[in-house]
Amino acid sequence: GHFSEYAASAELLVGETRKTAVRPLAITDGIICCDQAVQCCNPEAILEEVLERLQTELKRAEDAEERCKAAVVELRWKDESVQSLMRQVKLARQQEQEEKQAQRNAEMKGSGGQPPQDQQDREVAE
Repeated sequence: GHFSEYAASAELLVGETRKTAVRPLAITDGIICCDQAVQCCNPEAILEEVLERLQTELKRAEDAEERCKAAVVELRWKDESVQSLMRQVKLARQQEQEEKQAQRNAEMKGSGGQPPQDQQDREVAE
């Protein structure tokens, strides 16, 4: 048919791009015969390429998992630091309130049971 005439006139070139393509070095008379099945696909080559890509993706996934684990460890450490600081702030506030209460109690004892003058003024104003 029409395709056989076209295929008969086709020239096989070897190279990376069309610009660099050249005729293959011929050991024989320059005619190259190829088996269509080998030319179209080689299952072993395809399998090797798929396995290489799979290995690459597995490595990327493992690296991502390691980064995720490291981030979780860092997050836990920072969370513990924040919790510790919050406990320290709470304790400092409690101590401050206790000191204020002790100071008020001392002032009450020092004035003979009378509240300080500024507290008396506030009570009168109310």
